[in-house]
Amino acid sequence: MTVPVWKRDSVPKFLNDNEMEQLKISYDLNDNRGIRDYAIFRILADLGLRCSEVSDLSIDDFDWEKHLLKIEKTKSHSIRRLPLPSITLEAVINYIYKVRGK
Repeated sequence: MTVPVWKRDSVPKFLNDNEMEQLKISYDLNDNRGIRDYAIFRILADLGLRCSEVSDLSIDDFDWEKHLLKIEKTKSHSIRRLPLPSITLEAVINYIYKVRGK
């Protein structure tokens, strides 16, 4: 058996602090798509969720009073409850009110 040779072994595994800051300020918060994408970014960056976990989120997964987020479809098939940082909560609420509306 030989070790596989990965074509993309030079792809970075994570963004450094400067790259994260540049990404954070790149969203146009005057545009519906930018507001949505910023909320998604905050959930990914602040909670460390996988893309599939974020795409499976629904409004019912948020406990607004306790500032918790329930993740049901996890890789380990267990239910997780994560605390929502205030900046993440603000981004999601901003998206709901400004983009999703009624």
